[in-house]
Amino acid sequence: CVRLFTNHAVSLEGVEVRRYAEFEPSLAGLRHESVLISGDCSRFVHSHFEHAEFTDAVRNMQASKNDSELAGMALAYFYDGVALTSLFGYMGANEGYTERDVADWLHEYKRAFPGYIGPSFPTIAATGTNSVIVHHSSTGAVVDKSKAFLLDCGSHYYFGTTDTSRTFLMAEGGACGEFMHDYTLVFKGQVNAMSRNYGPDATTTAVDAAAREYL
Repeated sequence: CVRLFTNHAVSLEGVEVRRYAEFEPSLAGLRHESVLISGDCSRFVHSHFEHAEFTDAVRNMQASKNDSELAGMALAYFYDGVALTSLFGYMGANEGYTERDVADWLHEYKRAFPGYIGPSFPTIAATGTNSVIVHHSSTGAVVDKSKAFLLDCGSHYYFGTTDTSRTFLMAEGGACGEFMHDYTLVFKGQVNAMSRNYGPDATTTAVDAAAREYL
């Protein structure tokens, strides 16, 4: 029996829907049972079981896409690619705009596509030193084409979700030596992390270390 604990009024075939207040009391009946829980499970929930093992079974099923999901993902990224290409062309041809302008323009380009719902997270448009700030919020800072520009954006479509990051320069004459050197090291780290073979017990720490090896 599959049970869903929620305060929302939902009806799903093959699913027993209960109020969220019933979730904790329901755990008491499983205390002495052998249960499987996901790695996302909270310590509070884990504490209710005497015999609990972690499993990635649900995550693995989520990661395995069917043909419809794969087609939806491809279409979502195609639409986003068209929007980004249009945006970059517009940015290159204009001057005096802000980070927030870039985020707004991108949203408008995407709105032209059928199935577009909205951003999957707030667009990060960052110029110069703002580009090194983790999860920077786009501001009224004017984009300086002589400095690095970071765009981190994503979309929700009815058929797929995207997440794309791009770092580039719009300066006439291209990148300077320091930028090319630093960017190349980061690029080599990304390739290193993606091409390395990891054992079955490897953690994300190993991936992170591989990505930073050249820095």
